[in-house]
Amino acid sequence: MCLLNGTAGGTIPAAADLHILDTIDEDGNQITKYVTMYQIIQELVHHWGGEQLGKIIISDLDNRVKQAMKWGLEKPLYYVESGNQDRFFMDEGEYQNYISTLEDYST
Repeated sequence: MCLLNGTAGGTIPAAADLHILDTIDEDGNQITKYVTMYQIIQELVHHWGGEQLGKIIISDLDNRVKQAMKWGLEKPLYYVESGNQDRFFMDEGEYQNYISTLEDYST
């Protein structure tokens, strides 16, 4: 966290993946959900900043990213839009395996 004047307000005490949320469904299966920047900021301000959810106002950020502006790595980025969950892959083998499982389910 950082205050508006640039001074650091604290640190996260351990390694953390802020973009994913692992949950367990009613059958006991682990489900990984990808969260939006809006949700990440809201959770950080609430949990680490100690602010009440009702007082957190994020007005200049949409709930969903509409367009990626730039991909800065040399490796290609693969994108698959499937149902309710969009997926991104940085490894071509993982991407091909995922596509083949989609094709298996569609036949």
